[in-house]
Amino acid sequence: MTSLRVCLALLLSVPALACAWTYSPVITVSELQQAHGFQHLESSGNRSIAISQQHIAVTWEDNHRGTPAVYIAFKAQDATHFSRALRVSEAAPAYEPAVAGLADGRFIVVWEANDRIWARLVSPKHSGPVQALTQQPAREATVTAAAGQVWLAWAAKAGRHYHIVATAASVQGDRLQLSDVKPVDPAPPKQDQLYPTIAITRDGTIVGWEDRRYGHTRLFTAVAAKGKWFAPLRQLNQLKAKRSMKYGNGTGAMRVVLASNGQHHLIASWLDKRDFVEGYDVYAAMSRDGGQRFGHNEKVEDMLGSNQTQWHAVSAMDRQGHAVVAWDDRRDGSPDVWFSWQTSAGWSDDDSPAPAHGDGSQTHPAMVFDAGGRLHLAFLDQGAGTTAIRYLVATPSASEFTSQP
Repeated sequence: MTSLRVCLALLLSVPALACAWTYSPVITVSELQQAHGFQHLESSGNRSIAISQQHIAVTWEDNHRGTPAVYIAFKAQDATHFSRALRVSEAAPAYEPAVAGLADGRFIVVWEANDRIWARLVSPKHSGPVQALTQQPAREATVTAAAGQVWLAWAAKAGRHYHIVATAASVQGDRLQLSDVKPVDPAPPKQDQLYPTIAITRDGTIVGWEDRRYGHTRLFTAVAAKGKWFAPLRQLNQLKAKRSMKYGNGTGAMRVVLASNGQHHLIASWLDKRDFVEGYDVYAAMSRDGGQRFGHNEKVEDMLGSNQTQWHAVSAMDRQGHAVVAWDDRRDGSPDVWFSWQTSAGWSDDDSPAPAHGDGSQTHPAMVFDAGGRLHLAFLDQGAGTTAIRYLVATPSASEFTSQP
């Protein structure tokens, strides 16, 4: 039995049992109460939430002014509410924002509008100018910042297809200064490469993406050691033997997310259809050498979730290298947010925080660890006539992460 909804230690007052996680009260980031109001909490590479110094930032897209636009809200870590939403984008419609926190209290937001990639530096007190980062068709931008470095990636149009490009950047005043923007894979794309994810380790920078060059979607990664460009790509998702030589090219995988502990450890999580009768499952793989090699693909959700289709898988890693994966599924009759974490015995039973479970639809988790090991989780909450972005903090028990990663 999972720890769904209840912690037996609290309900039964049994001292020997203990909650794996403690959840804070839920906080509303932004709420719409209108018939045709929509909010979208999704970004390439799970970059909808970030931390800078003592502030949390959540970015999203919504249409409460008539057309989709990009917004951000801030909260001091010890505050009980978020700031009023700040509109980040100018050109409309704007989609799929991603955010990364700098060391100085500012945040970088990137998004897509008018078939181009845009960026803006913002903070709770100041906003820089909107920058156009591309002139040619591009989509699905993502960004990360760590150890004084900033890296961006997106899908850029190259002939008939999209390929993944990446660039390092520096912060010059209120603007980003990009270095060379180059393809991660130098071969001309024969099919689309989409939805990049990017992470920084002590060993360099790693990019992952969806790739359709083989007629079905596979996942690839490539590592750029410090001072070098990206090395030859490696396939991440393992494939079963082909069932038919006549029908189909193979099962698919989608929406890979990379998370790093800032040292040598990485986790990759994604949705995988290798057991196609059940729909998509959540899979993950670990690396302890900055992404040069990933371990065996592991199915994350527990037995109670295995007969359901999972969606919107994301991952996070704390500074010690402990990993958490979250997603949403309908095992209890409506979409709820679930997550699992690594233990000495493998992936834990699935848990669903009470505020992210129950009536309505709770989906699209986004999460990040702070320096103290607390997990900050945002998610989309949709009820009758209401759409809201909610937020909570999950703190692991002292004994939950006891094994060395």
